Amino acid sequence: MWRSAVLRLAVLAALLLAGVVAGIRSFERVQGYRRAEAVCAAMEEGDWARTLALAEGFSGSPVQQRRVGECRCVALLESGDRAACVATLEAQIAAGAAEAWLPSPPLAAVVVEARRDAGDVAGAAQLAHRAAVRYPDVFVLTYLELDLRTRLEDEGAVLAELRQRLPQAAEAAPLLAVHLADRLVQREEWEPALEVLGEEAPADPRAQTGWFRHRTLALAGSGRADALAEAFGQWAQAGEPAPALRARYAVLASIFPMPTRRPPVELLLASLAEADAIDDPALVATLYTRTVRVLAGSGRQEEALAVLRQRTARFGEMGALTEEELLRSVEQRELLAAPNAVTVQRAALRLRVPAARGGDVLLLSPAAAEPLDSPFQPVPVPADGELRVEREPDVAPLRWVLRDGDGAVRGSGAVWPAPGQEVAATVQRRPPRRPAAAELAWRPADGRRRVFLVILDSADWRLAQYLRARGELPVLDRLLEAGTRAVLDSDPPYTAAALDAIVRPGARGVSSLAAVAYQLGSEIEALSFVADNPVAALRWVLPEAEDLFSVLGGGPHTAVNLLRSFGTLRIGRHAHRVGPRGIERPLRGYRAARELSAEERGLFQLGSLPPNSLALLREMAADFDTATTLARGEGADLVALRVASLDILTHSHFAGVSAAGQDDGDATLFDVYRYADRRLGELVAALDGDDVLLVMSDHGARTAMEHDRSCLFVAAGGEVPPGRVAGRPALVGIGRLVAELLGVAVDWPATGIEAWAEGLPGAATSGRPPAPSGPSAAPGRRPSR
Repeated sequence: MWRSAVLRLAVLAALLLAGVVAGIRSFERVQGYRRAEAVCAAMEEGDWARTLALAEGFSGSPVQQRRVGECRCVALLESGDRAACVATLEAQIAAGAAEAWLPSPPLAAVVVEARRDAGDVAGAAQLAHRAAVRYPDVFVLTYLELDLRTRLEDEGAVLAELRQRLPQAAEAAPLLAVHLADRLVQREEWEPALEVLGEEAPADPRAQTGWFRHRTLALAGSGRADALAEAFGQWAQAGEPAPALRARYAVLASIFPMPTRRPPVELLLASLAEADAIDDPALVATLYTRTVRVLAGSGRQEEALAVLRQRTARFGEMGALTEEELLRSVEQRELLAAPNAVTVQRAALRLRVPAARGGDVLLLSPAAAEPLDSPFQPVPVPADGELRVEREPDVAPLRWVLRDGDGAVRGSGAVWPAPGQEVAATVQRRPPRRPAAAELAWRPADGRRRVFLVILDSADWRLAQYLRARGELPVLDRLLEAGTRAVLDSDPPYTAAALDAIVRPGARGVSSLAAVAYQLGSEIEALSFVADNPVAALRWVLPEAEDLFSVLGGGPHTAVNLLRSFGTLRIGRHAHRVGPRGIERPLRGYRAARELSAEERGLFQLGSLPPNSLALLREMAADFDTATTLARGEGADLVALRVASLDILTHSHFAGVSAAGQDDGDATLFDVYRYADRRLGELVAALDGDDVLLVMSDHGARTAMEHDRSCLFVAAGGEVPPGRVAGRPALVGIGRLVAELLGVAVDWPATGIEAWAEGLPGAATSGRPPAPSGPSAAPGRRPSR
């Protein structure tokens, strides 16, 4: 019996102990709950000090800890301690990984931004994606997801995914639709943008203006004039003032070819006359900018100058286009109109080098009549430091580089010759800077030829030669020394025209007047500075011709298209492989942009760069990554890459490299050239001894708003002989050159640029002599006059 009694007492004691423990735990939970509530109540009252004091040392349940952690974070943020808040949230996210726990939407956004700012773009993108999926109705999270993922992934694929999630966005859907449409119109994907926006304007006033703005832009871009007029009517009914609507229509008409009752330039000028009635400073600034560019592009420089001065008085400097640049454009047009160099008065230039030293040499850029690829001319500096030279005025400044007796660069800059006048400049001596050197290390040959075509959009011979004289483009320097170079003629000097000539050379040389008009129109409309396309209505008359990718990819070869679409011109599908045997598929792992590495960021003065320029540098980095990755692989016979970002960077920063004065190579655009040279070196290191690298531009740059017909070109690698192609071969011969290098005979225009390649082992030839297409016989640079 006593054993039974003892057993019962033990059981009762155990139960009592369990009850006591449970009571204690229950009490602790209640106390933890009350303390957590007190912390968050203090936060809601805005008492940050009390919030932080109550949260100190809190050790409740995981749920309570997360709640207190979020309330504490708000207090930390409001107290200016963002780092402590982020550290708390990061710890909680890590602890709740098994449950996929996330903080509230605003705090999730804080952590995403902190990761991004710390350089962890991949981690930020992953968290933004998780949070946007968890909280689809919070616009800021999807905004961050789109921004971050498109830095790492194919932008088109990300946009397609977010479009599928649009119905889940609930009240945030209108704002999200406008943001997606913004990206789509930037990509000139007009129909998808219209699909995302829908037919009905949103009721949300925050999204309404953006909806109308992007819808009218997409309708104009797609050429739907009737629907555009209807959209503007809807906008008027929604309350947009008539002067603003007329200004928006004028801007669109100046960019996109469309039937208008008055020429676009007249619409712009009429809207400027009522600019004071437009209560939208950004729209008015855009109106002024477009008017200046269209007037200048139409040859009406004096009117453009007057409008530019009005804009500057109202809004300040335009940035890329200055009064000095526009005045210089007027002078250049007069110079180009001169029948020959004899009619232009020579200019005297007096360069003074204080405290000149023995062995000092001034390297001077070539004279106007000499080919653009001519080397800088060395002129010894006299003992008195005074150097006087005479030059014909040119469309570019005379550039100089001072080198000492040891060959080190001691300064550089530019002087603008003035017809019939003497211009003086003083050369300031800088600390010595040794020219850079590079050795091209091709991998061992494998018996198979590949062709890598790199088009540096807007790369200019003059700027390249200046930086070469400074010793700062060592890779290009070695390519030009070891390979075959040329000054190509791009006529007319527009990207769309050049790409069309390279990729669809079979469409050139047609005899019908309508087809010629089509070609001219498609090329002119590609440049936004030109007022309009007078022959857009004839676009339909020219049938599509066979293109380089389909010809090569239709057989045993594989061609990769990285040319990016341009304007209304579609050169195949960007980031796609074609071949072998005509099979087409997307390029795996393609990224449209990526963050710059710490080393790359050190190459630029990032603090002075606008956000758009930094985005373009990220795009350039990804472009070279893609080409280099393909070079290291074995799956492509042709890779055609257009570094499109260089074009916009050139237009944006050209004024900084064209002004007179001593610049010492210190300018954003020069930094970009140096970066491109560095990346070309990485590409060369990934190629083997059988591969051929073609580096070229589609046109040059004469001013911030005008292109130049002269294109840079060099071929190197494989068994490419060193030398120079005489004259100015027309750019259209590039398509034939690429095909024949890969052993494919084509009946495409021959301009002389491909003649050297026909003797290489394995190259094809049509068996006919080159028949120049376009003005290519003149040896100098005067043909454009």
